[in-house]
Amino acid sequence: TGRVEMSLGRTLANLGHFKAARRAFSHAIEHFTAAYGAHDQRVLRSRLAREQVAIDPASLQAADQHLRVLRHDVLASPQPHAELLAEVDAQLARAAFLRDDFSLCEARYVTLLPRLADAAPVTRADAYMGLGLCESRLGHWSLALAHARKARALDEHALGVDHPLTLETHIAIAAALIGLGHYDQATTLLRDLLTRLDHRYGPLHPTTLTVTHDLGLAITCAGHPDQGAQWLR
Repeated sequence: TGRVEMSLGRTLANLGHFKAARRAFSHAIEHFTAAYGAHDQRVLRSRLAREQVAIDPASLQAADQHLRVLRHDVLASPQPHAELLAEVDAQLARAAFLRDDFSLCEARYVTLLPRLADAAPVTRADAYMGLGLCESRLGHWSLALAHARKARALDEHALGVDHPLTLETHIAIAAALIGLGHYDQATTLLRDLLTRLDHRYGPLHPTTLTVTHDLGLAITCAGHPDQGAQWLR
């Protein structure tokens, strides 16, 4: 039953039904705890999954406390827990980003990344991507660009050039290029990315619209406000 609830929770989260996903993960926690005990990996992973879909303001404010308790329980687990502990720490960094605490977000990712040397490429790419996004918000454009490019290289190697995660790294790269004043490079990258996203998702998908906005911004900053305004409209 717990496995079914976990699958249901992931499906609901992917559809954007976060409250329903949290309920499903809570049911999974109850069933796994009853069957295996509170410190079983299945329970701990269910708790992490529940925190990963906590995006409403009230949940975000409590996220650090819940994740720190979870971290303590992961360390207390008799089962191997290095990988799960890294996932919890990554979620702590992400929680700081969602609260707009970008300095804390940056510090948490910088502390986490050395521990991911032997992790799967996608896991390392996610951390580099998160770090780059925090750095962009802080105006650390050169670092943001370098880390977003590392994320792209890792995702391209592991997932392919047209995988959604790989495509999203281009958005972070373009944002850093705009921040550095490399507007023509950003425009070229965003035009290509927009074509690929339009083909994959259609013109009204949120990711496509994000890139449409960024393209308009880059073109405007490059000194072509009339053209940029067309994309923004």
